[in-house]
Amino acid sequence: MPFSAMLLVAIMAAAVVSGQALVPLLWQVKAAGAIGAPVFSADGALTLFTGSNQLWAVSSTNGSVVYQLPGTGSSLSAPGSSRDGRYVYLTSNDASVMAVRASDGFQIWTSWNIMPMTWDAPTVSGDVLVVLTGDGGATGLHRHTGAVLWHTKKGLFGPATTVAATASRMFLASRKASLTALSIRTGQIVWRIPLQTLFSPLVGDGGASVFQLQFLSDGDGPYANLSKINAATGAFIWNTTTYDYSFASPALGAQGVVIWPTWYGRELVTTTMTGWLSNGSVAFSSSFDFTSTPKYTATHSQNYVFGSYGSVLGGQVVNQTGELYFNQTWYATLPTGATSDHAPVIHEATGLLSTRDATGAMYGLRLP
Repeated sequence: MPFSAMLLVAIMAAAVVSGQALVPLLWQVKAAGAIGAPVFSADGALTLFTGSNQLWAVSSTNGSVVYQLPGTGSSLSAPGSSRDGRYVYLTSNDASVMAVRASDGFQIWTSWNIMPMTWDAPTVSGDVLVVLTGDGGATGLHRHTGAVLWHTKKGLFGPATTVAATASRMFLASRKASLTALSIRTGQIVWRIPLQTLFSPLVGDGGASVFQLQFLSDGDGPYANLSKINAATGAFIWNTTTYDYSFASPALGAQGVVIWPTWYGRELVTTTMTGWLSNGSVAFSSSFDFTSTPKYTATHSQNYVFGSYGSVLGGQVVNQTGELYFNQTWYATLPTGATSDHAPVIHEATGLLSTRDATGAMYGLRLP
């Protein structure tokens, strides 16, 4: 049995094997209706998330509430963050968008009449804030003032996934079976290619490439295809295929390696984490056994894989060759429910981690 399987079996049996560290929770906060993933303030001192139609800011070390900011409508989106972590942006079901200073909750601006919103977190690219709208389009706003810069046509995308963006382009994968690149400055379509996908695009190679997962089918049944696409032209660069299950978007790992998780199994989920280099060759391929779909998170310098067994969250560090650092294997117990579908969020400078469980409760801990 692989080491990760032994880890989780040992956890459930309450037997701790050498090299496995029980990481205590720093805090737990219950916010009804919490959605999406949390974000950190610039210095990591605050963890911000939405729930109970409020933006919550709690201490990242003890969970004490620093401030709560009510939404203008009856429901708020997950928060989107500026790259430096100084500002967060939210949409509301009353067709408004607001910008908030993360450190103290000061509301900088509110923009109205932006069409019905989706609950995806807004996306920041330079001075432009992109929000997806419930009519199948997108709107670009100036992130410092809230001024509307452009709207796309209604129904252009159908239900879209989250936005991936570079300094000049944004990319949306749509259930209308397409991947579309638009100008971040004008909202005009630059290129559009047919793709059968329900997953978010991933920008890599410093903005030069887009990686997209899609589902197809042939005589042997359904299969998943990962494509690397030229971000400037929409031309396909390479494709790779698996007949294993793949219900997770690719992730950008440390040192720019693209991680693609695939898996098979039912009660015990065997996942293969494959790291792809820019030229399409395999950097590493490692297998892990968990009892739920694993999640993957990376900082600039380190790769992490997370898996769960019921309410237990297990974490392991993976090096650049795909090998486990056994002495950096740990677990934490989330007392109110199973882990959520969102990967934990890590503040690299402080080693703080925040995650949400399936009931909406938020947790904080510090990586060992």
